[in-house]
Amino acid sequence: MKPSEPKKRKSILVVDDDFAFQLKELLGYQGYNNIFAYENGPEAYDTIEQGRVKYDLLIVDCSLGNNEDSRNGGDFCRHQIEGQDIINLSNKLNPSVPIISFSCYDEKPKGSGRHIVKPIMFDALLEIISSYP
Repeated sequence: MKPSEPKKRKSILVVDDDFAFQLKELLGYQGYNNIFAYENGPEAYDTIEQGRVKYDLLIVDCSLGNNEDSRNGGDFCRHQIEGQDIINLSNKLNPSVPIISFSCYDEKPKGSGRHIVKPIMFDALLEIISSYP
């Protein structure tokens, strides 16, 4: 795949326990160069809560299976962080940031702007991303 010219500077936060870094790489090839990727729900939640990154778009998996919390030496959290938790926090702290969610289920989570049913077709995701300013 040949890299595209840089796109409008859009910061994208990607949270997915399986494909966060692959999505980051694919988006990079499409010219998006300010992408923050997290495979870990608690880490992404803390990042949003503490305002460590500024993002213009959130892409989040609704079913985060990898909830290892590196703050506790890799132990599993007592409270599992799911995509809905991240959506709720983002909407509370950054209400103007659009959210694209995805899962194996057809039901769009509360607070998500757009929802994609897995498997994700990358071209469809790019079309949705480009529809946001």
